[in-house]
Amino acid sequence: MAQGPVIAPDDPRRVRSGESRQRDHLANERTLLAWVRLAVGMFAFGFVIARFGLFLSEMALATTLHSRLSTAHSLFLGLAFIASGIILAGIALSRYLAVERDIEAGLVVPRHGAAYAMFGICVAAGILLLIYLTLSWPAW
Repeated sequence: MAQGPVIAPDDPRRVRSGESRQRDHLANERTLLAWVRLAVGMFAFGFVIARFGLFLSEMALATTLHSRLSTAHSLFLGLAFIASGIILAGIALSRYLAVERDIEAGLVVPRHGAAYAMFGICVAAGILLLIYLTLSWPAW
């Protein structure tokens, strides 16, 4: 059976009882994965919105109802959601690396900028979606 590398007792990488460094790193990884999950959700949602235009154009052929927007707008909104997901993934990675450095240095440095940026991106995407759905409602 293969064993991992042998670590000397004085190696700084060794986790000692009573230290929370290992838990901190694992929590940092879980946080990164949560942000990546959000980014992947934004990608998927953007794809669905972009393809929603195809559905709208098919509905326009089958019914006399018309929306106030052309179906091309769903492509641009879908691309905006995909771009938001890419930005969120980049912010998440930079935050992960910064927190990892802080854990190794033994520091606790609150960083609210990344959280505010991610929140702002999600709110902006929601507002864009609300506007799009309001304007694409069929004109009776």
